[in-house]
Amino acid sequence: SREGGASLNILSGLVAGNFSAYWLGLTIMGRDLLPRYAPVALVLFGVVMTSLYVLHARRAAAPILDLRLLRIATFKAGVVGGSLFRLGVGAVPFLLPLMFQLGYGMTAFQSGMITCAAAAGAISMKFGAATMIRRFGFKRLLLVNGLLASLSISIMGFLSISTPILISVGLLFAGGFLRSLQF
Repeated sequence: SREGGASLNILSGLVAGNFSAYWLGLTIMGRDLLPRYAPVALVLFGVVMTSLYVLHARRAAAPILDLRLLRIATFKAGVVGGSLFRLGVGAVPFLLPLMFQLGYGMTAFQSGMITCAAAAGAISMKFGAATMIRRFGFKRLLLVNGLLASLSISIMGFLSISTPILISVGLLFAGGFLRSLQF
C-alpha cells in the first residue's frame, strides 16, 4: 500500500540517519570541527536511536534490517570480519599518500605515482578472479587470501624511507591485487 511504502521510506531514512549520526560523531571526535559537545551528542543520538530501532526490529514482522540474520554463524562472521577488513582497507588509500608525503617528504605527484600501483593491482585481479575461484574453491581462496590481504596491509607499516621504490611499488601492487580479490 501507499501508506506502507511511505512508512518504509521514513524508517529507512531513520536507520540511515542513526548510523550516519553515530559514525559522523566518531569521525569528527577530537578534531575541533564542531563544539566539543557535538560529536558526543551525535554518538549518543546514534546509539539511542539505533537501540530504539533494535527494539522495533525485534517486534516487526519484516524489519528493513533483519537482525535475526546475525544468528546465522557464517553470516555473522562475514559481516563482522568483512567490516573489520573494510576498515583496514579503507584506510590504505588515505594513509599511504600521507606517509609518503609527510613522512618521506615526497611530492603529491610522487606519492600518487607510487600508490597508484595498488589500483593497478586491483584492476589486474579482475582478469584472473574466476579462474582462481575455480582452481582453489571459494572458501579456501577466501580464507587464505583474507590472511594474505590482511598481511599486505600490515606490511605497509614496515615501509621506510630506505625501502627501495620498486619494492614499495611491488608490495602495493600485490596488496591491491589481494584486497580486491578479497572483495
